[in-house]
Parts: sequence; C-alpha cells; structure tokens
Amino acid sequence: MEPEKGPPSGGYGLHPTPRAPDPKPTLPAMSPFRTAPVDAAAPMRSKRWIGLPILGIALLSVRMLFLCARTNEPSYAYEPLFTPLTLPTMTFAPPATPPTMLGAMAIGADGTTYFVKNGELYSQAKDAPAPTWMLAGSGAIRDVRVAGDAIYVLDGLGLRRVSGVGAAYTVASGTFSAMMIEGNDAYVLLPSAIQKVNLANGSLATIASTDPDKGEDLTGPLVSAEGWLWFGQGENIGRIAKKADHQMIGKPFASLSMLSLAAAPDAVLVATIDGVSDIAGGKVRTLTPDGWGTACHDVIAAGKYVYFTYRDEAGWAVGRMKREGGAVDPVVHTVIQPKLATRAGAVVWSTPEGVRRAPELD
Repeated sequence: MEPEKGPPSGGYGLHPTPRAPDPKPTLPAMSPFRTAPVDAAAPMRSKRWIGLPILGIALLSVRMLFLCARTNEPSYAYEPLFTPLTLPTMTFAPPATPPTMLGAMAIGADGTTYFVKNGELYSQAKDAPAPTWMLAGSGAIRDVRVAGDAIYVLDGLGLRRVSGVGAAYTVASGTFSAMMIEGNDAYVLLPSAIQKVNLANGSLATIASTDPDKGEDLTGPLVSAEGWLWFGQGENIGRIAKKADHQMIGKPFASLSMLSLAAAPDAVLVATIDGVSDIAGGKVRTLTPDGWGTACHDVIAAGKYVYFTYRDEAGWAVGRMKREGGAVDPVVHTVIQPKLATRAGAVVWSTPEGVRRAPELD
C-alpha cells in the first residue's frame, strides 16, 4: 500500500504560486550610483556634526554679551561726508482779527443811541446793556443823524432813510461824506460842493462850491452854529451863510488844524491837534489849559461842560472841562478811540462793547 500524498506544492489553487525575486541589476564598477558594494551593509552615519551648531551658538552668545557690556563706548558711529540740508519749518499764523473802528453817533428823542461800528449801523436803547445790529450799508456807513422818528445814514448809495427794522430807502444819490439835518432839509457835503436835500421828495440844490483851481477838498463834520454852516476846508475851517442862492466858498475862515467840529448854543467848538478851541462872534478862543499840547479828536458841548477825546500815556480817554476854562477832568479811559454824542444834556461815547453814558452833572 502506497503512502498518502499531501497537497501539491502551491496548494489547490487557493494561494498563488510565489514569484521568484527580481534579479538585482548589475551595476558597473564605475557607476555613479554605486556607493558601496551591492551586498555590503548600509554605512553608519557619523554623529559628530550635531555638536558643531551648538558650539557656534554658544560662541555667538558670548560675543553678544561682550558687546552689550560695552555701555560707555558707542557701538556705532556715523560721520557723513556731506553737510545735511536743513529743511524749512512751516509755520502757520492764525488770521489776524481786524481792529474795531467806531464812527459817527446820534441820539434819538427816546434816548436810543445809533452809532457806526466797522462801517455798520447799530442801535442801543437807553437802558439796554448791549447794542443791536441794524444795517450793513452799501459800503461803509460814513455818517448817521436822527430827525424826529427817522434815521438817516450816508453810505455808498448816498443819503438813505432807515426804518426801525433796518430797511433802507435812498433819498438822494451822491458821494456824500457828511451831513447836517435842520427841519425838513439836509445839508450834505461833497468834496467840492455843499448841497441842500429836501427830505420829503429828495430834490437837490447846490448852495456852495469851491474854486476848482484851488483844489481844496471839503471835509466833515458839517455843523450849523451862529447862522453859518461850518466845515473843514483843506487843513483849515471854512464857513458859508445858510441861504438858498448859490455862493462860492472863499478862503478859509480860521487856520486851526481842525480834527472835528461841534455846535454849541452860542459858538462852534473845534478839536485841533493842540487842544480844544471855540469860535464865538468871529473870535477864536483856546479852552484847554496852557501847555496842554495834546491832540483832541472829537468834541461836544453839554450844558456848561465840554467833553472831548484825547490820548495819553494810559491810552484813549474821554476828558471834561468847563466852558470858561480850567483843569481837565479825565472821565474814563477806553481801549480804542471813542466817538461822542449828546442830546438834552446826556453825554454818551461808543466802545466796542456798546454805548456808555457819562454821569449826570449840575
């Protein structure tokens, strides 16, 4: 009996027949891919390179410690081989505020004061603490007057009537520099003539003019006193009679270097570069004390007193003295040049903040 045979090699088809390993390629002896014999074991790498970076880091750290320890010596110095350019510094100054300019003044029957500030019209009631803006004229307002309940101004359009709410209506056109109102008529000043304006209908009539060959400009203020119209004539004072017929303006009446004029009940007051004078009965009399020698810029008469503006070491001031003469009593000092006005014995002057009143005097 034959012995049992086992399964054939490879099984009964359950497992594939194992493949023989691929033969290794035979490399030539000088091949660049050959690094070791084919059957040689893999070479062992040397571990000495791991300590080299550690040693380098340690040396660099020591170097940095030495550098940081040298605090007394600059570690870096730079000297340019050229002169550096200096750039300009840009500075911006804030815009300057224009100075306040005070102009003509007038007082109404109810005590309201109308005055010009920076070429515009303001009003301030008798008991009001501050003024109220009324009108910005066509150009700067040059003069203001009150007749009854009506307010009149001079601006670039001419003589204009202003209502209580600030509306303006042109009465007569012209380049007038000063005016004086008497009754229903206004006398207005031109550079070379004086005209009379009917306030009701605006009709114009020239009552006086200068000789064109002399070239003397007429300047304000224009006031009425002793039956005459008084005004500036060149650097002097001129006058004409108030009549309807035209007349030529002759030579100046007085040489006083006039800065301002004001009417008094029995004279005309003149502010000059030397003080205050009055003209009564055709005669000139100096009112300020001997040796005064200070220019007076505005003047008014209030009862038996004369008020005027001048400038001393402390600034602009309002002064007062008696008509018959005597010492000057400073009333108040102001920041800028004030203007004066009076009515029924009340005296006021203008400031940038409004109108101030002088104390009542006997």
